[in-house]
Amino acid sequence: MQPGRATHLGRAILCGFAVAALAGCSAMPPAVESASPQPPSPSAVSEETLQEQSLVGTSWQGVDSAGDRTSFTLEPDHTVVVAFNDGEWHDQRDTWQLDAGVLTITVHVDAVHGDLVYRADYAASADRLEATATSTLSERSLTVTLERS
Repeated sequence: MQPGRATHLGRAILCGFAVAALAGCSAMPPAVESASPQPPSPSAVSEETLQEQSLVGTSWQGVDSAGDRTSFTLEPDHTVVVAFNDGEWHDQRDTWQLDAGVLTITVHVDAVHGDLVYRADYAASADRLEATATSTLSERSLTVTLERS
């Protein structure tokens, strides 16, 4: 066989394989595209999240069982502005959370009493909370009826 002829034969064989491969691709069914793509469905917002959002920015006030005027303003970052008698504080350790329908407000008091933890059942749109407060370091316990203000 002549040297140039082997090269032409090799090229012819390669071209034949390429044509066969392309023919095989065209035999595949075309991809079906949707005429109108569907937008992603919005994620469901839980009832607990809606209740929690309804608490943001609310203020609650009352007189506790020791006779002290107490008020709380629930901030979006889950901190609490606390007013107690004639003082007001916004300590980053003072926090709030809603879990399983129970509102918990934690207020840092001092090294002797630790934190005072208020707990009250909360239902959406409630205007009144019956809270019990317990100290984390002492035996101190209080009750307070808080009204939305």
